[in-house]
Amino acid sequence: MLVPVLLVLLIVISLYLFYGCGGSGSLSCPNVASGGQTFGSNARCGGEVRPNASINGRVSKSFGSPIGRDIDNVNENNDQDDEVSFLSTNPDTGEAYAVSFDSLGRVYIVGCYEFAATPGSDDLIVIRFNSDGSIDNTFDNDGYLVLNSINQDFEWGVGLDCDIFPCDDSIFIIGGVNQIQDNYGLILPAQGSISRFFNQMPLSDSELVVLKMRMDGSIDNTFGQNGYFVFSNNSLNDVGNSIYVFSNRIYVGGEVSQNFQTDALILKLDYSGNLVDSVSFGKVNENDKGSSIFVDLQGRVYLVGFSGDELLVSRFIDGGSSLGFDSSFDGDGVVMLDGLAGSVGIEEAARIMTDNSDRIYVCGYGDRGNSREDMIVLRLRQDGSIDTNFAQSSIQPGVFVAGEFLGAGSDDRATSLAINSNGEIFVAGNSIGLQDQSIVLFKLNSQGQLDTSFGNNGYLIL
Repeated sequence: MLVPVLLVLLIVISLYLFYGCGGSGSLSCPNVASGGQTFGSNARCGGEVRPNASINGRVSKSFGSPIGRDIDNVNENNDQDDEVSFLSTNPDTGEAYAVSFDSLGRVYIVGCYEFAATPGSDDLIVIRFNSDGSIDNTFDNDGYLVLNSINQDFEWGVGLDCDIFPCDDSIFIIGGVNQIQDNYGLILPAQGSISRFFNQMPLSDSELVVLKMRMDGSIDNTFGQNGYFVFSNNSLNDVGNSIYVFSNRIYVGGEVSQNFQTDALILKLDYSGNLVDSVSFGKVNENDKGSSIFVDLQGRVYLVGFSGDELLVSRFIDGGSSLGFDSSFDGDGVVMLDGLAGSVGIEEAARIMTDNSDRIYVCGYGDRGNSREDMIVLRLRQDGSIDTNFAQSSIQPGVFVAGEFLGAGSDDRATSLAINSNGEIFVAGNSIGLQDQSIVLFKLNSQGQLDTSFGNNGYLIL
């Protein structure tokens, strides 16, 4: 039996309870039984669960197995033995790109996998853990599924990003494939292996793929064409970065190449895998990207990323058969911002979420000067303007700049955020210093101030 190698080192922290119900590269919540409240109607997929449980910013002592060292650097009763869950055995290698939970608290990982026998060829791998960190062997009989190439005809372009969104009855995965051969065709055998051949297209072309799986890990062949939807816009690259499922509607955010420049891309699919609408947009002679997609409880669709050097937040109204920019949001449905971290430079939004009061939160990074990046969290009003009642003591009111406690000698990017039912904000990201790279987690209160009761004075560096 195939055993993946060091595919993922999964750290479970209390923070994980607050990452919405699936998707968008985010973490998600186990279930309402943990003390929360359910919002919206969960028709197959679409409601959110935001528990009220206390969060202390400690690595869980009841998930996975002890590893004999203190990951969070928080000494609890002299316990230096944090617990994680991982798969490991040499000589193969892998990397996790996205994590999510389903309504039963099971943990899903999607990422890339490289066999030692075929170096340089990445496959897509999906793993499911039980809520205690053990491998769930009811998923594809061994806990994981590898979608691989056949005869090296193609490889999954998971370096382009991928995402996972579990629903009550299905699991949706977005990724991409890179073509490397000369004949065109697309085959998805029943066993889950995918073979891809191309003709008369550039060697580096990639296409956006959405897969639908059943809860037992099998491919749902009733979705799209034999279980998958492929989007190709006759461009050099079509890249999917994020997926969100709401009330039987599937939304995808990404980017598409147009004349060797990229535009932000949003797709809508029905639950059967048929394309309903697609919208691409961006600045002339600039690169644009949709990094993450989110749907609020009113069904408004947000796509965030960057446009040129500016941070991008866009909002769409779903008209049923088409997606249209929401003119009530900054007049044209698009907000572009720069100078958020103190200096005008490259800015990007990584995640977006709304709270119970319909306030809009965005995390990402901004330029602090000297080509250095800082994590940022900003709050917008429903009209798209910056809410200056948030983080009032920051460099720019309305924008929390994490460089205030991470220091000026590193490059820091926020990559995900979550909001619990109390309005508390949790942010995850990475900090790259001169010698190493660390995972960073921090907590803000609803006013945009660091909550020093979380972790070590408000943050954890792992």
